[in-house]
Amino acid sequence: MKEFILFAFERYGDIFMYIHVVGVTMLLGALFAIRFLFYSPVEKAISDDEERYILYMRLLKRFFIFALAALFIIMIVSIFLAVGLHFRNDNPTYGAMMHIKEAVWIFIVFNMIYIYKKYKNALKAFEKNLLIETHENIMLIVKYLIPIILFFGLVAVFFGNIIRGW
Repeated sequence: MKEFILFAFERYGDIFMYIHVVGVTMLLGALFAIRFLFYSPVEKAISDDEERYILYMRLLKRFFIFALAALFIIMIVSIFLAVGLHFRNDNPTYGAMMHIKEAVWIFIVFNMIYIYKKYKNALKAFEKNLLIETHENIMLIVKYLIPIILFFGLVAVFFGNIIRGW
């Protein structure tokens, strides 16, 4: 498998880097959009709680489909980049930075899993007409958890830029 990755990276290394950067940009853009572009206008424009929660659930469902696809792309391409660029063997400082970046992305993935659980809890509460519990879960996702992921995603981008020397 390592030989295949090295072979593919020799031929298409720039394409892997491009796909990785586009995937990260798409994920961070989706996080930014769900928090700052969709949540605030919907909260102000729609006064009916039930209608607003229906719209939130639709937005979050689409967000998860998009975010999970972006995370999958990022993770697959990251494996090619880590093996192809020899970060573990090249420079100890870069190796340590790669470990930090990997830890940040693992935190992001676990946080996304937690957000998905909270989304499912909000969906179940909404189906049972428990609007306060629905509201609490949605507010936790949009006001706290998504900005945390956005912050740590920017930290990972910072480390990626240092590692690549940009």
